[in-house]
Amino acid sequence: GAGGVRPAGPGDPPAGSGGPPRERVRVRRSKSSRYKGVSTKSSGGYQARVQPAPREPQMDLGQYRLEVAAALAYDRGCAELGRDAAPSNFGSREEYERALAEEAGRVYGSDAAEPEGVTYDSVVSRVREKVARKMDGRREG
Repeated sequence: GAGGVRPAGPGDPPAGSGGPPRERVRVRRSKSSRYKGVSTKSSGGYQARVQPAPREPQMDLGQYRLEVAAALAYDRGCAELGRDAAPSNFGSREEYERALAEEAGRVYGSDAAEPEGVTYDSVVSRVREKVARKMDGRREG
């Protein structure tokens, strides 16, 4: 506008305080993940979920400390449910293990031992048990 003067806003200091305008900064953690089937938890972990079939509620596949472990849980949940056409996060076990090593190095340090519960086999086993339990419950109900 004319003269470059703008009206005072709610984030501006009171007139005559001499300080620069304050910016409001809203810090909000994203609920999304770069991986399919994974969302972030406010506790800092990751939640894996899969939808067994259209118009069915999502199935909880567990909470994981590492994002890549939750992504593998989604992939294996789809496989256990016969959803082979669903997009996957990892094309192979080796791809998962590379992503795991990278994320574990960032989170735990490059010389950290392999974090417990996130090996390929441990995630696959956990997901198989969860899916089997849920499917048995649906048959009984």
